[in-house]
Amino acid sequence: MAIKKPTLTQWAYIYFHQRIWKAGFFVPGLAEVDVTPIVKAWEAVGEKPPWTAILLHALGTAGELHPAINRAVVSPFGALRIIQFDDVSVALPVAFEHEGKMNSRLEVIRNPHKRTISEIRQQLRDLKKKPLNPKGPTALLSRGKNVFWNRWLIKIGIWVMEQRPSFFEKNGASLGLSSLATFSEPGYVTRLMALGPSALSLTFTGTRTDEHGKSWIEVGFCFNHLVCRGDEVFIAGRTLWGLLAGKGKDGLTPYLPDPTEVRPALTEAEEPIVLKAPEIA
Repeated sequence: MAIKKPTLTQWAYIYFHQRIWKAGFFVPGLAEVDVTPIVKAWEAVGEKPPWTAILLHALGTAGELHPAINRAVVSPFGALRIIQFDDVSVALPVAFEHEGKMNSRLEVIRNPHKRTISEIRQQLRDLKKKPLNPKGPTALLSRGKNVFWNRWLIKIGIWVMEQRPSFFEKNGASLGLSSLATFSEPGYVTRLMALGPSALSLTFTGTRTDEHGKSWIEVGFCFNHLVCRGDEVFIAGRTLWGLLAGKGKDGLTPYLPDPTEVRPALTEAEEPIVLKAPEIA
């Protein structure tokens, strides 16, 4: 048996998630949506649908139309307060390379529904190329040591977010989207559901084609019951899944490709991360 002190990253991960569980009552679920029109339209132009950009846009649209999921609950100095966000913000983990090593950081995408799919895709590419801020939290976690001073800085940062609603509204997010796709391999299927301090978090877990040739997107979701009621999430979900299924304006999905646009291939910033199991010798 070995007992060791966690790294600063491990310590922060544990500390942050312990506080999330204390601050919410989370209800998980799975959804499958028939996205055949989207898949066929993108295949017709020789591409796979950019699901990260599409889900970001759909989440933003649902958040604007349904304010109940565009909020957060905080307890400044013990007094419960509900933050109703002016903008729709989506937290998204983005992978990037720094000094030859892959890392990730949490980015907040503001009002993605006010951009086109192409503009969102370009934003994801730009975020992937953004250099690491040497004074930011990602640099602290990756380089810092697990000492009292660094732990204190992390605790203070989280405390300020919780105690100052205006700071939370400016730097936090009301919605979340995870890019972790699937642990699935031939012979078994595993689907994930992410959760966070936001009202609603989605996890894209993959697509499948059924025996009738229809394409389905599989999405794990988790909502914070302290922030919104079940019926509010149900109504917002109907809008969200309806956008993907082709129940937008004029009965068409808004996520078909523009045939006049020249689009580069999907990059790692847009492709969901697929976790593969190691080979068994």
